Amino acid sequence: MKKVFTTVLACLFPAAVAGVSAFAQAEKPKSCATRDLVIKSEVETAKLGGGYVEYLFTKLGQSVPQAKRSYVQRFEPFGWVVGTGYYLD
Repeated sequence: MKKVFTTVLACLFPAAVAGVSAFAQAEKPKSCATRDLVIKSEVETAKLGGGYVEYLFTKLGQSVPQAKRSYVQRFEPFGWVVGTGYYLD
């Protein structure tokens, strides 16, 4: 399986997470299967031309996952999947 990197390149709040793995900040080790499914869904959606992906994700400083919606799209020159998201609460 090809290794997938999930690094935050820019973030409005909190700025301290820029350059850090998004999943290292939010997910607990026991939820690796969930994290992998989110990444797989985002990558597959991007390959199909981009779109929205909905999932549960733990906010920084909280312990209960919240509903989140992200939009992802492939950036071909670098083979990146670029996305942005927001919580639905």
